[in-house]
Amino acid sequence: FCAASKATSHLHHPQHQHNIPTNTNTSRTPPPSPPSRTPPEHQHNANRMSLKEGWLCKRGAINTSWKKRYVVVTDTGLLYYRKPETKPLGAIPLSSVVVSTSDSPRDFNLYTTKRVYVFQAGDEEQRDEWVTVIHQVIPPLRLVPPDSLSLRPSPTRSPASPSLPSSS
Repeated sequence: FCAASKATSHLHHPQHQHNIPTNTNTSRTPPPSPPSRTPPEHQHNANRMSLKEGWLCKRGAINTSWKKRYVVVTDTGLLYYRKPETKPLGAIPLSSVVVSTSDSPRDFNLYTTKRVYVFQAGDEEQRDEWVTVIHQVIPPLRLVPPDSLSLRPSPTRSPASPSLPSSS
């Protein structure tokens, strides 16, 4: 599915299975989870309106390999997860994002003030569906009416009168 999803971790290779410690003691409680870095308004839950969700590939910012991620577009942002029903790995507020397609028929980019997120769908049709949904969430551009761009002075200020030389 992902362009570079063929890479596998050495821990999953059969010859390395014996090196993985197993803990059979189930009486211990797991350590508490660290607090989520995702703001509450971007956390996905049953009460939040999901406009589209499904699997996409996401290119990493530091490790630029493709990772399969479960993606949810809500009315405020895009959340991505390692698996559904887990805490989000990240959230992209769509209030000030620019979305564009790329030269690849499956890729699209989300430009934020902090970075460019690159996603890949299964095919061009799926990519276009994701881009359309994201465009529905992005606030429309606030255009300035042409008549407000006049060079006329505002009514609250009086223009400076040119001083004419007096004729004596």
